[in-house]
Amino acid sequence: MHPSALNQRNLWRGVLIVVLCVALATPAPAQAGGGRIGASNGTIAGAIVGIVAAVVVVTVVAIHYSKKRAITGCVNSAGSGMTITDEKDKQVYALSGDTAGIKSGDRMKL
Repeated sequence: MHPSALNQRNLWRGVLIVVLCVALATPAPAQAGGGRIGASNGTIAGAIVGIVAAVVVVTVVAIHYSKKRAITGCVNSAGSGMTITDEKDKQVYALSGDTAGIKSGDRMKL
């Protein structure tokens, strides 16, 4: 399986966790009498689970988008310089800088 597919699957798992936590968190019923002021244990636990789930999702997304990406493809000459077309997603990238040693048709990994 492709690594980006695994990362996307983990992202959707995190989103599902957050959605389920929000959907299943129910407010505690009001207590009559007792004279006790404060939140019930269920409400506190629900809030903690929601916060932890949100932190996990943010961490997974941050790691997913912070990874370095390699571009592999063939170099082509364009009107304004050299370009490389990524083999994976067919995106075209313009090469800048010193391209004197690069010829059209060369296969490169950046």
